[in-house]
Amino acid sequence: MSKQQYFEHIAEYGVAACRECRYAVWPEQIEGHLQEQHKTSRKEAEVVGQHVRSWAGLVQYPSELEVPGGIPKPVPQLPVQKRVHAQVDDAYARVYCQRLFGSRHGSQYFEVQPPSQEGEGAGTAPVDGDAAWARVGEAMERAWENVERRAQSTIQEGERDEVNPWVERTQWLPYLVGMEQADLMACIEEPVAEPDPRSNNEAEPVEAAIWAAMAELTRFSQTSAIERVGVFVRLEAIRTEKHQTRYQPLQPYMDKDAIVKHMRPWQQVL
Repeated sequence: MSKQQYFEHIAEYGVAACRECRYAVWPEQIEGHLQEQHKTSRKEAEVVGQHVRSWAGLVQYPSELEVPGGIPKPVPQLPVQKRVHAQVDDAYARVYCQRLFGSRHGSQYFEVQPPSQEGEGAGTAPVDGDAAWARVGEAMERAWENVERRAQSTIQEGERDEVNPWVERTQWLPYLVGMEQADLMACIEEPVAEPDPRSNNEAEPVEAAIWAAMAELTRFSQTSAIERVGVFVRLEAIRTEKHQTRYQPLQPYMDKDAIVKHMRPWQQVL
């Protein structure tokens, strides 16, 4: 999709309307809207955002927005809704309404003239009230599903899933808040020095060397704890553990599998 196809300039009101969502978006929120609602790349969103902000007469801030007064003609780029309107004589009549923005400032409805038979406001949403409410319900359901999905896959502040107390001491959690779990897992996969034709993993020789160096350091530390470090040093080391009340010296890992299991978190951190 080209940058001209995402947004359309409603020059009469100085706003940029998303062609697909069919409501206006503030200029500084263009990138976020494209990435969240239309799953575009960051680079593409930035290009579109710069292009939209270059339009002449574009309202930049909510304080500059003037909600249409009177009963203007409907804006073709926006959906038309038929709403109940109270009259002075306590009678009720249905009128046609539109709004510029989907939420917050500028989202209030304003009355417009009925769409003409010639197609003025063509492509607008059906004015049937039941159909409109059905669409609103579907949109809310999709939005809630998206919120639940992101809550399950996005690292939240306050989560403590790290079972390795030594890695927990690094206080990495604040830096992981907001990251997707799938992206994080991809970042900590074991790197390969040579490309593997059986998978899509690219060669990462530098990362593979760091991974191997951390493994050697762990094995060296294991040997030192067994052959060189005295019992008093290992006793002091175990006392630095949080909530540790035992007075037993730090025990080295005695088998190969245990060493691999406990050194992997440090390799992933690096």
